[in-house]
Amino acid sequence: MDEKTIKFNPYLIEKEGKHVRALTIVLPGIRAISRNQTSGHYFKYREQLKRAERWMLTYGKAVEYHFEKQVDVTIEAYYNTKGRRKLTDTPNIDDKIFTDILNRFKPRKKGPAAERAVWFIEDDAPKFLRKVTKRSVPCTYDEVRIFIEAVS
Repeated sequence: MDEKTIKFNPYLIEKEGKHVRALTIVLPGIRAISRNQTSGHYFKYREQLKRAERWMLTYGKAVEYHFEKQVDVTIEAYYNTKGRRKLTDTPNIDDKIFTDILNRFKPRKKGPAAERAVWFIEDDAPKFLRKVTKRSVPCTYDEVRIFIEAVS
């Protein structure tokens, strides 16, 4: 995947009379990971997580932003439904994968956690991540959009 195809859009939005930092990460050509691909065994999850980390690393070569306040995350999965391709049910979108790749530290089985080369939020604990919402969108292409918005 060419890093030029990864789009980044940092902006300030007005919410309740205040300007709030928000950004959108667009991963074109990426089909969102389903819980069916990651459930069952840790190795399945780890394999998919490594894939998702590569997407974020590619994106991160362009730019990153470290949110210091609590955030809300929305994950939109656009699915190419041409022919017999099926839209993944919204509850089956693995939001854990996409929130994990936003975190600063990557946990390890042995030893201390390692800092990721690209990160947006300190951790996915409630102190830093208030809520995650997700939706499935029928489309003519595959794409994942991750919206991060600071809580005012």
